[in-house]
Amino acid sequence: MSITCETIFPEGPFKDFRAFEDCDDAIEAALNKGVLELVHKPDWYAQPPNEGGPSGYFKCVKDGSIWKISVPERTYRGYWKKLK
Repeated sequence: MSITCETIFPEGPFKDFRAFEDCDDAIEAALNKGVLELVHKPDWYAQPPNEGGPSGYFKCVKDGSIWKISVPERTYRGYWKKLK
C-alpha cells in the first residue's frame, strides 16, 4: 500500500507516548519516501498558548497541505493534524 498524506497516521491527540512514537516513525518513513517534506512553521499559523511540547511542520508533496506534529510533554498528550 502506498503512503499518502492522509494515511500517514490518524489525525488527533495521541492516546499515549507509544502512539506518538508510532506517528514519529510513520512521519520519518513518509519523509524518506518523498511524501512529506520538513518546513518551517507557516507565518499564518499561531500556535495555541496552551500547547506544551515542541512542534514539527511538514508539507505534503502531492497537494501542498501543511501538517503538524505536537510533541507530548508531561501531561500534555500532543497530536498529529492537518493545518491547511
